[in-house]
Amino acid sequence: MGEETMKNKKGKFIVVDGIRGSGKTTLIKNLKAKLSSESFVFTREPGGSPLAEKLRTVILSEEARGADIAVDFLMITAARIDHVQKLIAPAIKSGANVICDRFDSSTYAIQIYERGYPVLKDWFFEARRFYAFNAPDLYIYLNVDLDVAEKRYKARPDISHHFHDQPRWFYERMAKGYQDFYERMAKGYQDSLPCIPCEIIDANQSADAVEKQCLEIISILVK
Repeated sequence: MGEETMKNKKGKFIVVDGIRGSGKTTLIKNLKAKLSSESFVFTREPGGSPLAEKLRTVILSEEARGADIAVDFLMITAARIDHVQKLIAPAIKSGANVICDRFDSSTYAIQIYERGYPVLKDWFFEARRFYAFNAPDLYIYLNVDLDVAEKRYKARPDISHHFHDQPRWFYERMAKGYQDFYERMAKGYQDSLPCIPCEIIDANQSADAVEKQCLEIISILVK
C-alpha cells in the first residue's frame, strides 16, 4: 500500500479471539509473517500501549489472583481505552489495518458472562462508548471443540498466569460467553452502537487451513 493511499484510506480494525487451545496464538504469528508490516499493525490485549502493558503486568500478576471481578474489569477497561487512544485509533487513521489478539470480546466472555456479575454488563456497554468510533470492523472467532482445545494445551503446558490456570467448565462458560457477545454484536446494542460482524472459523482444522481461511476473509475486508 503506497504512502498516499495509506493517508487517504482509513484502516480496518480486526479482532482475533478464541479460548485457550483454539490456535489463536499460532494463527496470529502466521498472519504476522504473511501480511505486510507497512499495511498491518499487530497488537494485543490486555496491553498494546506502554501504559496498557504496565497494567497487563498487574492484571496477570499473582497479586491479582482472586481479585474481585470488578477490579479486573476496571483495570482491563482502563488499559483498553489507553490502547485505543494511543495505538489503535492513530494506526487506523493513518490507513494501517490493525489486528488485535483479544479485545472486548474476551472481557465480555470472561468478566461478564463466565463470572456472572450482572451489574458489570451495563458498565461494559457504557465503557464501549469511549471507543465506539474505533470499535472493531470485524471479529474473527476460532471455534474449537473443548476436547481438541484441551488436548492442545495439555501437550504444551504453558500456564503463565491465573487466567490460564482454569478448569474445563471455565472454558465451557467462556465459549458460551463469546457466542452471546457475537449475537449481541450482530444485532447492535441499545440502538447506539453499530452492528459488528463476526466470522466464525472451524478451529478444529489444521493451522494451515485456518490461516488460509482467515487470509481470505481479511483480504476481502481490507481491499
